Formats: sequence, structure tokens, C-alpha cells
Amino acid sequence: MLLKVVISILLIIGIINPKVIWMVKGGGKFKDNGPSNLYLVMNRVFSVILLLVTWLFLPN
Repeated sequence: MLLKVVISILLIIGIINPKVIWMVKGGGKFKDNGPSNLYLVMNRVFSVILLLVTWLFLPN
């Protein structure tokens, strides 16, 4: 159950503010470039999908 909660928190952060995930993954190394709009949208879509998979298929 704790694993579900931790994964869910990270995914919710990715849904609300995908720039944070971009910075954590190393995007902050590039000074004048931000994440593309496509990256932000795809990150939100995959975060929602993974959140659903986490709660539907991971055992308690």
C-alpha cells in the first residue's frame, strides 16, 4: 500500500506540474531551453495512464 501511495504522489506531481519531472530527469542542465509543449502534454497523459494502472492492477 505504501508503494502505491509513493508512486501516486510522484504521478500526481507529474500531472499537476510536469516541469518538475523534467527538472528531476536532468532537463535543468540545459540553461536556455525549456521542455517542449509536446513533452509536457505526453508526460501528463502517461502520468494519468500510469496512475490508473497503479490503482487498478497493483495489489494492496
